[in-house]
Amino acid sequence: VILKISETRRLLRKHDSTIIPQLPLMTDPQRNAAMLMLQFVFLAAAETRPKIAALISCRMIDMTMGYGASPVSSVGFAGFGYVISIAGQNAEEAFSYGKVALGFSKRFGGDAWICRVTAAVFGCINIWSIPLRDCLEPLKCAYRIGLGSGDFQIAVLNASIYLWNSFGSIPITETYNYMQSLVDHEKSLAPLKSLFQLCKYFLGHSIEKPKNIHKFIKDGSGLEEVPIEEYDL
Repeated sequence: VILKISETRRLLRKHDSTIIPQLPLMTDPQRNAAMLMLQFVFLAAAETRPKIAALISCRMIDMTMGYGASPVSSVGFAGFGYVISIAGQNAEEAFSYGKVALGFSKRFGGDAWICRVTAAVFGCINIWSIPLRDCLEPLKCAYRIGLGSGDFQIAVLNASIYLWNSFGSIPITETYNYMQSLVDHEKSLAPLKSLFQLCKYFLGHSIEKPKNIHKFIKDGSGLEEVPIEEYDL
């Protein structure tokens, strides 16, 4: 995995990141179909098999650079930026890949694709380069866009990351009120129950102190923790 990530980074350093979103279109229908499939596998692997997710993002970038741009290219670059920026590593480089992902999203349909990369770009990449508060509104916007387009999985992902990132960066009352507005999706946001309990405790709405907060944070993140050395390049 480390060798493949290094190879992909060397490949991308040979190109101007501002030009990459303007690559010629991928015209082969079979390759376009393969990119779509890789996207869905990546989203599942990111939660359970991060090493596989890293390899999938590399493969999507290889196909983009070799055969042309597709709407899914945005997911590949956003995913790769997330992989190399774990724990704040390579923040500047990852930030550039996040901009590439947004560039592809704007080229291929705007909001519909932007909401699919917002969780990675504004929830995991840009937080190391710009103020955290500036990353919150895009996540809220992506949640609303996802609901409007019927992309419920992506909507909930953006809402979840917004809530965890907002905790400690905006008044706790805002986080609590926003969580209350999501009651219609209570089952899908079940992993955030611990954060809701924590907010209630700090606001004095509950006298029950949450137990094992470290476990709460890990369970609520939705992402498997990866040792830093796995991607220390």
